Amino acid sequence: MNRADEFNLSDYDIYLEEFTRDIVLGEIKSESIAVIKAEEIFKEVYGESIENKKPYIVSYDKEHDAWYIEGTLPKYYVGGVPNIIIRGEDGRVLALWHTK
Repeated sequence: MNRADEFNLSDYDIYLEEFTRDIVLGEIKSESIAVIKAEEIFKEVYGESIENKKPYIVSYDKEHDAWYIEGTLPKYYVGGVPNIIIRGEDGRVLALWHTK
């Protein structure tokens, strides 16, 4: 895992508005739990191929109690990565998308 600076949830409004699924993962109190839960969803939605999208970058919005986890690509690799935003208090997935 790579720890990133805080993020601002409002910067991701377009993804929040487009996401319509109702997924609740349970309370998320730490970065490590956020990554475990995110990876479970990534594998369920995108398959085992997300294994090569590590390490994950984890950011936290303290004001909104939200975790943002995004995959990374190996150097010189072309493609996209999975992204997820999860609310900490109940683990509700607020957004999920994959870049190209």
